[in-house]
Formats: sequence, structure tokens, C-alpha cells
Amino acid sequence: MSRKSYLIVLLCMVVFMSALQAYNNYLFQNIHINYKNDYAVALYDITRNPALFNTGSDHDYNLYRVYSGLSENGFQRTFDPAMNRTYSASYFNFKQLNKKSSLGAAVIFDLSKHYDEYGSLEKIFYDHYFSFADTTVGNTTYYGPRLWIIYNRDVSERVKTALQIDYGIERGLKDVYTECMTVFRNVNVKLGVSYLSPDGSLISGIYGRYFNRQGKYEAVDDLIDAINYTYIGYHVYRPENPRSINNKSDWATGYETGIHFRKENLLVKGFGLSSVMFLGTTENRIKTGSISKPVMVGYWVREAFRLENRLSYKIDAIRSEFGLVYNFSQCVDWAKHGQFEVNLLDYNSRSFDMGLELITNPFRVLTIKAGYYTGASDIKYNEYTADFLFDDRLEDSQFSMDVRWQINSISNFLVGYENTTAEPYFYWETSKFNIQNAYLAWDRLFVFGRVGIKFDAGIWDPRGSAKTIDHYGFGISLSR
Repeated sequence: MSRKSYLIVLLCMVVFMSALQAYNNYLFQNIHINYKNDYAVALYDITRNPALFNTGSDHDYNLYRVYSGLSENGFQRTFDPAMNRTYSASYFNFKQLNKKSSLGAAVIFDLSKHYDEYGSLEKIFYDHYFSFADTTVGNTTYYGPRLWIIYNRDVSERVKTALQIDYGIERGLKDVYTECMTVFRNVNVKLGVSYLSPDGSLISGIYGRYFNRQGKYEAVDDLIDAINYTYIGYHVYRPENPRSINNKSDWATGYETGIHFRKENLLVKGFGLSSVMFLGTTENRIKTGSISKPVMVGYWVREAFRLENRLSYKIDAIRSEFGLVYNFSQCVDWAKHGQFEVNLLDYNSRSFDMGLELITNPFRVLTIKAGYYTGASDIKYNEYTADFLFDDRLEDSQFSMDVRWQINSISNFLVGYENTTAEPYFYWETSKFNIQNAYLAWDRLFVFGRVGIKFDAGIWDPRGSAKTIDHYGFGISLSR
């Protein structure tokens, strides 16, 4: 199988992981575009530096994709929906403009529906300290387009630069009284620079990111039919004053920087070391009340740091690569009352994880990737207004395996499985989850392009409950 065909196979089979996360794009999240090859994934996805997006490929291509997913939440928290349906359609185009520049663009449309959801007027209630809720049960539909653009420019043979812009709009509507309407506008801008050594063994770079999101909620309030609440943390809430319409506005800004390097043949042939560091902060300003006289409810600030390291060793004789991974991260949140400058809550997390990875080709038509990871997080969450403290160490572990079998020169079969054991936060009301995910995929080259089909399924099994969270998905892609 030629290198070009292999790149197209991987392009077809990698699935968008963002769902609708771009609209709630907090620190250290990104829109995941279908990549060209493993090399690009390792660089662009891990470093998040747009200057490394087209590293290792100079082919023009187009990608069309549709995806549908279903999640049944038998085990659910108070404000979780009973079921989720998601649909996504996307088009991605990459073009080499000339020897020194390239342009990539994607248009994505997502639709997500929450069924039988109690109270929450938030898309994901537990992701926000200042949540908006009411006293109704209903279905909420979220939909909207996203635009993703990346422009790469080579300053010289060794220095590359890039500009990446993400823009998305999402609307939501709850189909029962209060018929809450939401509108989110999300802008994400990145500028990156990378350097490649003359022998190609060293890649280093730096990037900066600016993030801006504006969210608006509008809901009818009535003492008899529905009462609107603003949650401060997870245990304290205040009812909004009765009026014809209640509002919540959420304005978030964020900054992030990242630096990285990757060195092959370090001291000894076959050894490689890569290291990535991220540092950033976001700030939210939340107002609720009427349109004419909104009240500043609070300020929410998050500061985060993450360090990722990977030491690898390639043995060409057995076509294998071994990797040792160690990551460390720290996240600090604090929230203050918007009017009285009183501390409402704070959160501190220090996490580490380490793992062993293996990539091997026992036969030229067979590629196996496997990994085992384990880690722990020291979590301290304190709500002063509720006199609530969660101070614990949460542990997790994961085993994963992916297999690619080249059936013949024009088709491939892929299968993957992962098993994760994790101790969740207090608001899950279970001490441990066992999470299993699997997928089956197949692709084939036709005259009109390469078609890929993928099925995925997963189950979250909580300790102490017979109910589970089940997910099923199906996707089709066409590239040429």
C-alpha cells in the first residue's frame, strides 16, 4: 500500500471528537479535524500548534462526513437528560497553494437533542458553577454551524508559521414552558511558529491562543407554572424575581500559550523524547435578571498548567516502537460574588498520569497499537456558602488497543477497544465507573473516492447501581 493511500485511509477513518464542545470551548480544548497521517496527529493534536498541521503531507484532498450518535442515560444525575441524540455533517478541504503555503477549511453543522431533561437550562449543567435552571421537564434542541480555517506559511525551509481561526454559533430551545432560548457565539484564534532542524530530528515551536465566548439565555418566569433558579456552585441556588422574562448572560475570555519540542535519535539511535507545556487562564462574567437591569452574579476565573512527556524507543528490526508517558497538570478555580467581592467557592486539582505504549507491525499488513495508563488526581473543592468540602484523591486506569488490518491494496479493516476504571466527582453519586468503548471500521477505495464506515459503542457501568449509560454511534465518510 502506497504512502499516499495510507494517508487517505487514516484521513477517512479518524472521527470528529468535538461533538458540540466548541461552543463551550474552555481551556485546553480544541476542534479536532480529521488528520492526514499518524505523524501529523502526533504533532498537531498533541502540541495544539497550528504551524504543525500540514507536517508530513503536501496532498490536496476533500473530506465529507456524516455521523449520528445515541446515548441512553439509565444512570443519571438530577439535571441530566434521559437520552441524547446527536447528528453532525461536515466538509473539510485542504489545498497546497504553492511550495510555501497551504490552506485548510472546514464547515461543520451539529444538532443535539436532550430528551426528558429536568430543570436544566444549561447544555451541560455540571460544567458551569453558575447554572441556570427552572422547574420543568422537557426536551431541548441545540443546533448551529462552525467554521474552521487554518493558513500555513513557510518563512524558510526551517521555520513555519500558521494562523488558525474557529468560529461557531449555536442556538438552543426548550420545547416546554418556559421555552428557554439560548444563543452562543464562540471565537478561537491561534498563532503558531515551529522550527525544523536541518536533519529533521528536532522539531520545536510555540503558539498563542485567544478565546472569546458570549452566551445568552432567555426564559419566561411565573410563580405558578415555572420558577427560574440561578445555581451558585452545586448546592446553593437563588430563585429569580418573578417577571415576564429572566435572562442570564455569560461572557468568557481566555488566553493560552504552549511550547514544545521533539527530538529523535537522542544520544542513541532509536531513542526519542517529546515534551509539551501549556499555560493559560480563562475568566467568566455572569449576569442574571431582567434585560433592563441585569445583576452581576459572579466572576469565575480558571488558571491551568499542563506538562506532557513521552520517551520512545524504535527497534527497526522488529518494526516496533515502545513509549513511556508521564503527564502532570494543575488547575485552580475561584469564584467571587459579583457585587460584594466575597469568595463563593474555590477548586484545586493536581493530577498525574503515566503509561506504557506499544506500536508494532508483526506483519506488514497488520498494525497494532496498545497502551496502559494509570493516574491520580488530588481534588479539593470548597463551597463556602453551603459549608461543603470535597477533599479526596481520585484514581483511574485505562487499557486500550487498536488494530488495523490491510485486507488488500484498496481496503482496510480497523477495530479498537478501551477499558477505563475511574473514580468520579461527588456529584455522580457513585464511587467508581467501569467504562468500556469499542469500534469497528472499514474503508475501501472506489473510482469516485475512498469510503469509510464506522460503528462505535460504549457503556458506563457505575458501582452500586444496576443502571448504566449506553452510547451507540454510526458514521460515513468520503474522501478524494
